[in-house]
Amino acid sequence: MRLRCMLVPVLVPALVPVLAALMAAPAGAGLHAPLCQRDLDTSYAGLHDSGTAALRAGPARSDDACAADRTHFVNLGRARAVTAQCVTGSERDQQLNRLDITAEQASAAIADRCP
Repeated sequence: MRLRCMLVPVLVPALVPVLAALMAAPAGAGLHAPLCQRDLDTSYAGLHDSGTAALRAGPARSDDACAADRTHFVNLGRARAVTAQCVTGSERDQQLNRLDITAEQASAAIADRCP
């Protein structure tokens, strides 16, 4: 149980390389490239904000911490969906893997901090 509490401060720092790579990444090929770049930018900005909120909530069990973790988990799912649609090649696979790992950590935090 203590280990799960320690995962929360890991969530946002673990995402920094993912966020940087995705914001700099070219959108996937196709007719909707400008829309993909906009969606990537929007989803990762939301992911950054929700990750920061989860960190600010701290390791305590509280309604605020639970809400922050759940919001962050939802934003991870959105970012993953956009990444799956808009990023291509090996970069896509690497980013999806990082997002999946971070989602597992967020899920563990939810299990630990939410009733």
